[in-house]
Amino acid sequence: MKRIIMFLLLCAGYWAPAAAAGPDIENKKARETFQLLFKDATQVQWFAAQEYTVAGFSNGGITVKAFFDRNGELTQTLRYYKASQLPALITYHIKKQFARFEIFGVTELAKPSGTSYTIILDGEKDWIRLIMNENGQVQSKKKFRRG
Repeated sequence: MKRIIMFLLLCAGYWAPAAAAGPDIENKKARETFQLLFKDATQVQWFAAQEYTVAGFSNGGITVKAFFDRNGELTQTLRYYKASQLPALITYHIKKQFARFEIFGVTELAKPSGTSYTIILDGEKDWIRLIMNENGQVQSKKKFRRG
């Protein structure tokens, strides 16, 4: 039994560096684009998938994920933040339509086709998940009962 455990520990130690080193070495073009666009990024971590490379990082106190294709082109970003960073137009539409709710959290998805916001609203009895476009129009709304 001790031999099996020792073997598994040795295998894990052998494969871990290979798994960690891959993404930021494989897509050098993505790294170049990243360094060009996000000079102030901190806590950078790289992840690789078959079709894209993702850089997760912090930028100005906001958590960001940037997606790059195989050619190193930036294809989309996800930003996670609080209500204070929302554009005023979006905040206005939320306050106007959902006055009884507080903004709990925001996920911003920016693509070449436009920007959308997934916003979680916290109410006394319910949660609401909104998806809004960059003009403040609600694209999707789902209500959840608090437990």
